[in-house]
Amino acid sequence: MLYLTSLPELQSAVARQTALVVGCYSDWCPASSQSKPVFERVAAAHQHWACFAKVRTDESPDIAGVLSVTAIPSFYVFRTGRLLDTLRGSVPEARLIDWIRRNLRENAQQQHIA
Repeated sequence: MLYLTSLPELQSAVARQTALVVGCYSDWCPASSQSKPVFERVAAAHQHWACFAKVRTDESPDIAGVLSVTAIPSFYVFRTGRLLDTLRGSVPEARLIDWIRRNLRENAQQQHIA
């Protein structure tokens, strides 16, 4: 799990990682408190799918601005340097897993990657 704290760190992670899933949260937000452990479990169980990273939006307003974070928590899937999709709000673990899987699989098929 990466902990991104600056825009250059985000840009580097997006450039370096074939697949990157970013979770944005804030410590003061009750929905973030519920989603953070879910995101951490998904990241631990599915680290073979992608690199996972967390962003504390209060400490990284530059990242929040570039990602246009309008709700907390928010999740972002990148593949080969391109933002594929955004998921906003607290979601059950199964929905988060399905969302990540669907985005990575659909994009891989579009690029003819197995």
